[in-house]
Amino acid sequence: LFFIFNSGSGSSGDVSVVLMAPENIPRGVPFEVSLEIKNGAETLIQAANLKITYSNGLISLLGNRDAAFINESIGTLGGGSLTKKTFRFLPITEDGKEEKINAFLSYSVGGSARFEVTKTVVAKIKGAALKTEIKYPEKILGGSEFAIEITYENTSNLDFSLLILRVAYPSSFRYVSASLDPDMLNNEW
Repeated sequence: LFFIFNSGSGSSGDVSVVLMAPENIPRGVPFEVSLEIKNGAETLIQAANLKITYSNGLISLLGNRDAAFINESIGTLGGGSLTKKTFRFLPITEDGKEEKINAFLSYSVGGSARFEVTKTVVAKIKGAALKTEIKYPEKILGGSEFAIEITYENTSNLDFSLLILRVAYPSSFRYVSASLDPDMLNNEW
């Protein structure tokens, strides 16, 4: 499910930018943002430059992950051309937060003044990709055995490999058994 939110304007109505992102994204699952640049004019657009900025709750999975933006030279686009780009991001923010991705395309026509088209897309973070639940007795008597039930669920459409479940418990507790044998130190599966 995709939605498009456009803002800003360019000085040349013949150049359009479309920015698309999924509407609801689980935290911790990479997602793609699609960008299309269309030169509807019959003339060349020159020295085109694309800058992508994004909220602090996102990490770019392209190039320098520590940078706060992506800057890419597009160059010259012929009349009637369509250029497509894809950018990947990883959401690291909390549930319910909206993250913005902005695209700024600047260019010149015939070596004259520069023009700019700005587009923004908003993606809502809808929770964690992995959901865990822990059930335990309401009352625990000292020195007695009790059971803890841990369930987990992948709520995303992404397959995760090499997952590790690690349980931390006080040193006064003594591990007895589990439905699956632990891989390490009686607390890691």
